[in-house]
Amino acid sequence: MKISEFLFNRLLFLLLTSTTLVVSSQRIYGQSWQISSSLYQKFSKSTIYIESAYNKTGFLKTSIDTLKGTGFLISDKGKIYLVTARQFLQSTVLGENKGFLNDTLSFTGSLNPKAKLFRFGGMNSASSNKGSIAFDQDLDGFIVLSLQDKRFRPLLKRLLADGCVPLQLAIFDTTTALQKSQQVMLSFFLNYKDSFGFKARMHGISPGTTTSIGHSSFFRINSTIQPGSSGSPVFFKEKLLGMILHGDEVTSNAEALKYPYKQSKSATCIRAKNILTALRMLQEKERV
Repeated sequence: MKISEFLFNRLLFLLLTSTTLVVSSQRIYGQSWQISSSLYQKFSKSTIYIESAYNKTGFLKTSIDTLKGTGFLISDKGKIYLVTARQFLQSTVLGENKGFLNDTLSFTGSLNPKAKLFRFGGMNSASSNKGSIAFDQDLDGFIVLSLQDKRFRPLLKRLLADGCVPLQLAIFDTTTALQKSQQVMLSFFLNYKDSFGFKARMHGISPGTTTSIGHSSFFRINSTIQPGSSGSPVFFKEKLLGMILHGDEVTSNAEALKYPYKQSKSATCIRAKNILTALRMLQEKERV
């Protein structure tokens, strides 16, 4: 990307949001603290963009609704996994911890807002009772997908070619101590309309603050939750604290489809330790 285009996109991104986000790889303007270039790279390069399309039958014809969001890659013992909010990948609930994946998915791991999406089909034959998928018990939870499965290797190849670098498990915060008013960082893909009215996307990093601890599985943060933030990893210092499930003002797929550019002021998040538990369950299934 040319420098002038990069600066234009960053300035446009700043104007479109009601909070000040990262516009350089090192300093968070308006905040009293900084993020190092190495951490910025680690956060951003693990993040992927997801589009999940659904057929919607109307009065005269069938149209397409598309959910847009974020996910991220993790790695353990040489194997790579995709983690995101459950609604992006799941199309049908079959029962507790079982379901089918949506067959119309597109991905990119590139931070270039003009990068071509990789359309990936063939997922509808995959259900969670097979060894490559783990669903959270909560219907509004998350999903962990093993990209080692031969069906998903083309997707893994493309995401790595896009420059994705998975997070190592050592970065997971598995402690039970979570304090209120901790400053956190979100890595996400923002959906917006450009000055010509065309749909666009951009990667961003934004600060937030923990506000409610809740029970041990969930916590809440205050931040400007941008459209597309569901599935975003949440970091505290150098640790992965958890993942955004949804903005608190857009709590269902129907609302996300109806208001695709609506912001929220807070979000509900799942703890990293719960993601790790699901990963371990998935790895047990992989061994069978």
